[in-house]
Amino acid sequence: MVIEMKEIAQFILQKLGDRIHKEKELGYVITIDGKVFTRREYYSLLEEHSNVPPAYIYVMDIKISQWVYKDPMWYNLYYYYPFITLSEILLGIYLKKYYYYKNQLGKLKYMAIITHFSLLNKTIMEVTDIEYVANKMNLQDLLQVLNKKKENKKNEGVAKFELDFDEEDDEKERIVEFAERYRDQRLFNGYSFREVIRIFERYYGDNDSSLANDIKAISDGYRCVFQPYRVELSPN
Repeated sequence: MVIEMKEIAQFILQKLGDRIHKEKELGYVITIDGKVFTRREYYSLLEEHSNVPPAYIYVMDIKISQWVYKDPMWYNLYYYYPFITLSEILLGIYLKKYYYYKNQLGKLKYMAIITHFSLLNKTIMEVTDIEYVANKMNLQDLLQVLNKKKENKKNEGVAKFELDFDEEDDEKERIVEFAERYRDQRLFNGYSFREVIRIFERYYGDNDSSLANDIKAISDGYRCVFQPYRVELSPN
């Protein structure tokens, strides 16, 4: 898997080239046939129902704000645990891949986070296999939530016009429930995404050294769940 991830990382760098340092974009989509779109371009085409090639790699390109360097908690999260820090982005990707755009994003397999630390003159990239991560999260079980309530209503014999009337609100409820279950999974030494942030707040913000073992266990859990391939890039 390490060799495969190294090749994917090299492929991303080859495709993006100087865009990584020169363009002020937050994200890119690399398609199955090797085309590169900005995130905004690709989703605009999807909204227009254009015949766009399926996505294969999703790349976030983050420039760290000045305030992060002054906050030990967020600095460590961005530097060492980017997939926890940007877990809401990953949540959105899973919703698009498995719910909203199954045809266009069904083959999306990898996610990369490129983080620029300009004050340190460093750029870090981590790459993960989001299908592997989905298995570690038991995502298929969570995805059942998205279809459960609508099916229940049909099984209960609710009239079609009532289903149509309630469909939009029902969908919102299902998405909220899916998101909450995603956030509450205890993937990191028994801690959820949100609880990890609280642990870091106490450890770095309140100097609670009693949590040192928890931080170490969270770090181990992070590597187990995401198995990220990490590389330090040339800063310019």
